[in-house]
Amino acid sequence: MTVANANWPLVLVQFSFMFVSFISLLIIVGIPLAIAFVIFGIDLTEILRQNDLVSVFHVSAAMMKESLPIVLFVVIAFLLYVAAIVAMWIFALAGTIGSLAKTIINGQRFSISFFWAESKRLFFPLFIFSNLSGIAFALLAMIMGILSEAAKRIISVAQTQEATFAVFLSIFFFLVLLSLGLFLFFITLGLTFYGCAYLVFSRPRPFKAIRQIAQYLSRNASAHMLLGILIALYLAAGSISVTITSLLAVIPNIGPALAMPFQIISQAAHGYVGLVILAAIFLHYYRTGHLSSLPESRSVQDTSQRPVDEQAPVQQKKAENQPV
Repeated sequence: MTVANANWPLVLVQFSFMFVSFISLLIIVGIPLAIAFVIFGIDLTEILRQNDLVSVFHVSAAMMKESLPIVLFVVIAFLLYVAAIVAMWIFALAGTIGSLAKTIINGQRFSISFFWAESKRLFFPLFIFSNLSGIAFALLAMIMGILSEAAKRIISVAQTQEATFAVFLSIFFFLVLLSLGLFLFFITLGLTFYGCAYLVFSRPRPFKAIRQIAQYLSRNASAHMLLGILIALYLAAGSISVTITSLLAVIPNIGPALAMPFQIISQAAHGYVGLVILAAIFLHYYRTGHLSSLPESRSVQDTSQRPVDEQAPVQQKKAENQPV
């Protein structure tokens, strides 16, 4: 909590980036798209006159077919927007983890200048590592999809033979795939979080981080336990927030008015809880992984401190034995 409290302005930074993301959508996609519609003479009021959603899609598709440049413009603008948002959030995440790490190392509190410096230092390593994590999650989804499709085919074959056996197989495969999926997801999530910790405390080498963190997680069961507890607490806090928001929304007359400010407070609380989770993971890795990987520096610190402690009583005895 101390590390998160020292960096509480990061919650405001998150809100600032959310606001910039919304403004970027209007600037990069919205306004140029509206200008393009005016230039090509497309009447958007035809879409508003439709009575159902299906008709809206049909009219929109017909307009897109008539003006291919609009389609290309929408695709290019959307890709530029996604690229800008991804780069911006990686930049913000780099500054966030850098600020938390410096607080853990030397107790330095948050500052904009240091946030900016850490964002520039960690941007490219974190960008590469984020892509590697994204590929890992995509492969995980692909593997689970293949296994799920294979299970469906086996169950369909079993249904032609014995209905009871098919029901058993469906329950069995569901439990097995659920357990396997949660296990692989948890491992990949651990590699992602602790990999970020390795990047910020050690030299930023994304590919080496995967190997080092895999070895670290294989040796430290406490890292898995901590991550599981933090995820459970985060899900519990999210469930409570959603429940309260839903209850406020159903209150007659004043419900929506109360739900809106509570939603803002809930977003701030989620941001702070995210800081607490990152701080706990980074602090645990710093104590159990980073410091233990530096035996020489730690032994130098120990030997440099021991003589001071041991010489104090010796000097005191010499002072007592000296004649007055």
